[in-house]
Amino acid sequence: MASFNSWLSLNETIAKGKDVMIDPNTGKRHKVTYKVQNKTNFIVKIINDLDILDTSGKLTQSGINALTSYLNEEDSFTMTIGQLTPAFFQTKFIVYTVLKDGEIFGRTKQKIQFEIQNKVDDTGNKIYPNLADNTQFIDTDSFKAASELAAPIVQNIIQTAQQTTLPDPTPEETVAPTNTTNTETVSDKNKKFLYSMRSNNKLYLMEFAENGSLIAKTRDNSDPNGTVSYDTTNKKVMWTTALDDSEAKDAKLSKEKGTPLFYDMEIVNTQDKSFFEKIFTDAAFRKKIIDEYEKEYAGSELTPENLRNMLFYKDGTAIFGTAATQTARNTTQSAADQAKISDLAAQFQKIGQSFGNPAEPTVTQTT
Repeated sequence: MASFNSWLSLNETIAKGKDVMIDPNTGKRHKVTYKVQNKTNFIVKIINDLDILDTSGKLTQSGINALTSYLNEEDSFTMTIGQLTPAFFQTKFIVYTVLKDGEIFGRTKQKIQFEIQNKVDDTGNKIYPNLADNTQFIDTDSFKAASELAAPIVQNIIQTAQQTTLPDPTPEETVAPTNTTNTETVSDKNKKFLYSMRSNNKLYLMEFAENGSLIAKTRDNSDPNGTVSYDTTNKKVMWTTALDDSEAKDAKLSKEKGTPLFYDMEIVNTQDKSFFEKIFTDAAFRKKIIDEYEKEYAGSELTPENLRNMLFYKDGTAIFGTAATQTARNTTQSAADQAKISDLAAQFQKIGQSFGNPAEPTVTQTT
C-alpha cells in the first residue's frame, strides 16, 4: 500500500504542462511535456532530442537555456518552484537523471527527473564542499563523484522517475497561415539581392520564387541553403530547409545538431527578422534593395544578353555586334547567334559550379 500511495502522490501532480518549448537563441521548437511533483521535484519528457541531451545523456547548454527559459514562463511551474534565475542558483542547484521511456515512431522517449538541492545548511556552511559554487545543473553520476552524501539522494531521484508517468509530447496546435503565397512579392519573381544572415554570418544570394518566398543560396556553396517566407497571419519570418528531412538526400542535421538554419525554424534574430519583414511588406524598401543589387551586379551575370556584350575578338570587334548591328541582321542569323550565346552561357555556368561560386564578378573587356 505504501508503494501505491507513493506512486499516487507522484502522479497526482501539483502542476503539469503540455506544450512546445522554443530555444531562445536559435528559435528551434522542441516537443515536451512536464509535471511539477512537489516543491523540489519536477520531471520533463522529450523525444530523442539531441539539442537538449547529448549522446552521453547529459543536458547540453542549449538544452539548459531552452528549459529554463520555457519553465520560467510557465505560471504553474513558477508558482510552485519559483523562477530559475541566477539568484535562485546562488543557494540551490538541481540534480537530474535521464531514463528511457520506450519508443514512438522508432524514436526513443526520455524522462528527465529533476530534484532541487540546497548548497548550504541553516548555518551557512556548504553541504557539498567538493561541488563548485557556480553549479546549477548536475547529472547524478557527476553528483555521486562529487560527494559521498549523494548516493541516497540519487537513488531517490531514480526511483521517483521510474514511478512517474507523463503523456507523450505531441505537436502544438497552431493557427495555420491563411496564405502560402506572399501576394506582396509574387510580381518580383526572379529578382535578386545579396544579404548577410546575422543568424549564421553567411552571405546569401536571395531570389524571389513564384509564390513570393525567397530562395536562399550561400555564395560559397556551403550549407545551409533554404527558403525564407513570411507568415502574414502570425507575423513570423520562417526558414525551411531539406537538411532536417531524414528522408532527403541532402539531410545533414545529424552532423549539425543545434546549428542555426540547419532545420526548419522561425527566424528570431532581431536584425534578420526586421530586414525580412520589411522585404516582404515594404514595397519601397524592397525596390531599393533590388535596385542596389541590379546596379552593382546585374550587368555581370552570365545571361545570354550580358554574355553577348562581353565577348570580343582580339582586335576589339564585338563577336556578336552591337545592339544596333544585331537588329539589322536577318532572323535566321539572330536565332543562330542566340543559340551559340545560350550554349556558351550554360558552359560558363557549369565551369563556375565546378569551382564553386566566386565573389560577384567584375567584367573587364580586353583586346
